[in-house]
Amino acid sequence: MSEEKFYTINEIIKDAGIARSTFDKFANSRNLRPVKTEKRGKKFYSLADKELVVKHYKQGEGRKEKEKYTNHKEERQDEIVDLLKE
Repeated sequence: MSEEKFYTINEIIKDAGIARSTFDKFANSRNLRPVKTEKRGKKFYSLADKELVVKHYKQGEGRKEKEKYTNHKEERQDEIVDLLKE
């Protein structure tokens, strides 16, 4: 019988390419709960939870949201640079 592997928040956010705060918001909105918590508070999530987060931000709606916010910031920076040049 093989032991199930659990994933830390850092492993999940690295694979999904998101910030910790983004993970926290997503976990709260989807009611994700850690399957294991160590004494010091380190939380571990299941493979299914990890796949849900990664899929959402790599292929699903989260990817579109992320691109929207990223592109908006770049456009805003360009506007600021143009204003400073003037």
